[in-house]
Amino acid sequence: MKIKIINIVILLVNFFGTLVGISFMPDTVPVHFNGAGVADRWGSKYELMIMSVIMLVMLGVWFVADASYRRRIKESADEKAVAEAKANVKVLGFTFTAISLLFTVLNAATIYMSYSQLDSTPAAEVDIFRIMTVAMGIAFIVLGNIMPKAKKNSLVGLRLPWTRYNDVTWQKSNRFAGYTSVIAGIIIAVFALIFSGVICMIVMMIVLFIAIIAMSIYAYLIYMDEKKQMEK
Repeated sequence: MKIKIINIVILLVNFFGTLVGISFMPDTVPVHFNGAGVADRWGSKYELMIMSVIMLVMLGVWFVADASYRRRIKESADEKAVAEAKANVKVLGFTFTAISLLFTVLNAATIYMSYSQLDSTPAAEVDIFRIMTVAMGIAFIVLGNIMPKAKKNSLVGLRLPWTRYNDVTWQKSNRFAGYTSVIAGIIIAVFALIFSGVICMIVMMIVLFIAIIAMSIYAYLIYMDEKKQMEK
């Protein structure tokens, strides 16, 4: 229950913080930025509320899934199913909290970028790309530590057709994906501290692309090996 309250507080901070932020802005503000961080599309300031709406939807999905797992814990007589449900209750809680905090940083960065590019608006020099990239790196480190603990489900973890083949393919694939995510997160965060600007984002996308390819290939190899074992 405590972790739900924390997430509700995070959502409210985002929602009302955004409302306060846009109250100081004109009706039309920068809402999209190119690779150099310069506004390339202007729109209604209320578009900046989109992140809070997405967070609200995510919170709703988590609450529904959490209720489903808790019902399974109470009603199921299958010890394995109960153990998996208990594990996933914890994993979902930590996962959505990490994502909510990440969205909070991204939301604040977006509002700042919009505010800083308004005409005649003085703003301190802040490398938003570096902040966003470091936040992404930390998020991947946190999520990488959580992934191996997840049991087979449809919301979190490395969810590919072959990872969900059986418990073995799920566990091995998500353990590898967890390690890979942590390594990718560390590389992203370190590069963001060394470099600046859009270079951080480019490095992040390259690292994530390589990590996703590695996860997918490893998972497929595990699936093929497990399938051969099952067919013997």
